[in-house]
Amino acid sequence: MLAWASLAEGAPLQHFVYFELERQRIHEPSFLETPAFAGAQLKYTWRELEPAPGVYDVQRIVDDFEFLHARGKKLFVQIQDVSFSRDIINVPDDLRSDPRYKGGANLKYEFEDEAETRPVVDGWVARRWDPTVRERFAKLLHALGARLDGKLEGINLAETSVGFGSKGPDHPEGFSFETYRDGVHAMMRAARDA
Repeated sequence: MLAWASLAEGAPLQHFVYFELERQRIHEPSFLETPAFAGAQLKYTWRELEPAPGVYDVQRIVDDFEFLHARGKKLFVQIQDVSFSRDIINVPDDLRSDPRYKGGANLKYEFEDEAETRPVVDGWVARRWDPTVRERFAKLLHALGARLDGKLEGINLAETSVGFGSKGPDHPEGFSFETYRDGVHAMMRAARDA
């Protein structure tokens, strides 16, 4: 369970249950009948929300919102553009094949030693530092805003901690901590604007 405080000063603390991708759990009576739970946080992947370039499928979010709203609960959305598995890539397929996006995502790593000679794959992350990828993600956010603005309790972006190694073959083109930080800030501004 995650607790979220409202941004309004003096507003009461609200509790949202994080069900991740297990959307069916919002139907459980133990959740619905507990007044202490303001709502649910559900995860939706960029890949599922944009199945083709410029085609946005937000119906799952709309359905989940309507179900919860009808029962006095709220929806907090997490948009997942990272993974924690080598086998899961959460960016749209066309980003992987279109050279403009340089693969759309990069493997991220944990290192077992300070010399960074033994990388262990820790999943995939969208190229948040790449303006072309960010621009595409911002279009998704604007599509969500056009359909759901004022209905959702909030949107949060996925985990921002990444590791690539400071140099060598594991270090992606164009990445620096500064470009990454600036990219995450740009994504947050795009979400606010949307």
